[in-house]
Amino acid sequence: MPDTPSYGNSPQSATESPHQLKPPKVIVADGRADFRTLMVRLIRGWDYEVLECADGIAASELLAARTSPCIALIDWLLPDCDGLCLCRKVQDDGKPLVYAIIVTSRTARSDLLENLDAGANAFLKMPFDTLELRTHLAVGTRLIAYQQRLEERNEEMRRFASNMEELASARADQLVHAERMVTIGTLTAGITHEINNAMGVISTNAQLLAHLWPRAQTWLSRHAADDPQAGMLANEMPPAIESIRKGVVRVTNIVKGLREFSRASSDQPRICSVNEVVEETLGLAMGATKRLTRVDLQLDARNPKAAAVQQQLVQVVLNLVVNACHAMEGQPESVLVLRTGIEGSHVMLRVEDTGPGIPDADLGKIWDAFFTTKECGKGTGLGLAISRELVQRMGGSIFATNRDEGGACFVISLPQANGEPGT
Repeated sequence: MPDTPSYGNSPQSATESPHQLKPPKVIVADGRADFRTLMVRLIRGWDYEVLECADGIAASELLAARTSPCIALIDWLLPDCDGLCLCRKVQDDGKPLVYAIIVTSRTARSDLLENLDAGANAFLKMPFDTLELRTHLAVGTRLIAYQQRLEERNEEMRRFASNMEELASARADQLVHAERMVTIGTLTAGITHEINNAMGVISTNAQLLAHLWPRAQTWLSRHAADDPQAGMLANEMPPAIESIRKGVVRVTNIVKGLREFSRASSDQPRICSVNEVVEETLGLAMGATKRLTRVDLQLDARNPKAAAVQQQLVQVVLNLVVNACHAMEGQPESVLVLRTGIEGSHVMLRVEDTGPGIPDADLGKIWDAFFTTKECGKGTGLGLAISRELVQRMGGSIFATNRDEGGACFVISLPQANGEPGT
């Protein structure tokens, strides 16, 4: 039985480091009821939660059931399973840390080394005083707190490493994509040249046909009474010639858009027409927009201009248009609205859709890299993040809202510029 300890206030130095930490649970395992009662009363007075048991079997069960780090005050000569046995059980059980304090009156060096080898962290020598007990508890509390902080830092590092792996993978994908775009640009230059040559031949022959048609039409009209096919040809050929002319213009515009989009950018802002950006984008996005109910173009007649890198602005608007088309898939009414305008000293470009809109909780997240609401394999979560970065580089801003009538609205705001496009 230990000497009766003092119940006066112990020196503050014993607890001043861990006093702001949540104290861990303390397990008091001792077969002596009076000693156990004394220890429990003392430790609870220092704001620790205390569990008690009278033998090694009960102590083993308490320790096996732990879900968080704890301090164990264990009598070396505990019945059924002594202190050394308990220390060995918890040393490598894969559960949270146990800071084991062995209560003993033994002082032989070999005994102390045996306990340390079994996994004990400290000794409370009998008879003990309050300061020594409280200091042991304070050291255990600090050690547990340090371990918890270390585990938190390790978890942060694991998350950071995981994010870095994702970012590295995404950057690698971007590099591969960039290389592909360079290749596509090289191929496009050759393909567009060949297409332009073919379109030149078609356009020249169509113009020749249109030039000669009035004389042919006169001849066909004179013979329409004798030959019904002549009359039919006279009626059907003019719209066919006009259809060829429109087709040539359309293909020429598509080729021009591809050539401009794939051309290496100087990244130097120039004055560009926002209306032309919208028209060029729609030429590139025909594959995505052809399934829509309609495309509503509301272009400002004042032809608003902004200082921007036109290819990059086309890339931003193209991303918004394709996203809008994806959002409206399966909708009975799918309408894409593109409108330009001038508000104060800024040019505004809006891309609106009649899709389901953006959940309010996601309005701030959609600009984060890797965030996507698309199905797996349909989006990388980088499109909007890159779009915002490109717009900000041009001195503008981009934001998203939900329309009152349903659907999403993306707004690009750029400083207005004066002058002719290309300067």
